[in-house]
Amino acid sequence: MENPGMAATACGLHRVLTDRWKGMSRQQVEEIRQQQRLQAEERKRQKQQEAQLEAEWDQQQLADGLAALAMQRLEEGEARNRRQQLDLYNQWLCQGAAGTPKVPG
Repeated sequence: MENPGMAATACGLHRVLTDRWKGMSRQQVEEIRQQQRLQAEERKRQKQQEAQLEAEWDQQQLADGLAALAMQRLEEGEARNRRQQLDLYNQWLCQGAAGTPKVPG
């Protein structure tokens, strides 16, 4: 078995002399694989959370759009009613004006 201390440099434990490095132990490899699995699970969880938030956002936008459409239709109906009332009032005024003689002036 290799002595990992032989590959260490004076610059720090994270740096090694590559001509003396024989690789990692099985335990080190397994620790790395476990860390990669944890990172993959975390990434998957984050993607699921983002998808859920996006779905909620889409649902809220749809609800807002439907509410805006309902409000627009209500306002259009009210505007149509006001216009009809104004037309009736103008007709009434016109009929009343037609029945009265003009004053010469």
